Amino acid sequence: LLAFGGEIPLEGAFRSVRAQPEDVALPPVWLLGSSDYSAHLAARLGRPFAFAAHFSPTAPEGPMLAYRTLFRPGALAEPRAMLAVSVFCADTQEAAEEMALPTLVAFARLRTGKPAKLLDVETARTYRFSPAEEAAASAIRALQIVGTPETVHAKVAMLAERTRADEVMIATLASDHAARVHSYELVAQAFGI
Repeated sequence: LLAFGGEIPLEGAFRSVRAQPEDVALPPVWLLGSSDYSAHLAARLGRPFAFAAHFSPTAPEGPMLAYRTLFRPGALAEPRAMLAVSVFCADTQEAAEEMALPTLVAFARLRTGKPAKLLDVETARTYRFSPAEEAAASAIRALQIVGTPETVHAKVAMLAERTRADEVMIATLASDHAARVHSYELVAQAFGI
């Protein structure tokens, strides 16, 4: 990616590849991480950093704050950090929790070595977790921000402040498309966007 942007020479099989259109600057290269390794690398290279709190078992504060502390100018003169969070927002707490159920099942299955497609809410509601899946689901539940617009706003704002995030990216892995869109609308309204 750095070579396509002209920062390092293109070598090997990619020598003849040209990013198109050539008259438009490529977007900046961000490092996405789910641990402190990427935070340290992004800081050392002076690159923007995005922390994947939407699936990382690592609390975001450590890597996000380490990135700022260790940052050395490079591609950027100042650090730029984004926090990605898993959010399920609905008109009621119960509806938000129901929307989050398929993701709990999917991640629990993935983390126990049995990946599967995202279930619909009805099937997820009746899913019976094995003890290992229940442990994984509990860990995932702790990573999610689930609730009404007021609850979601407060939790996202608090997490953004604690991590000193410049931007927050909301990820809503919901099986019901209309519910996902409504969740994004509620979050946007809560933040005045």
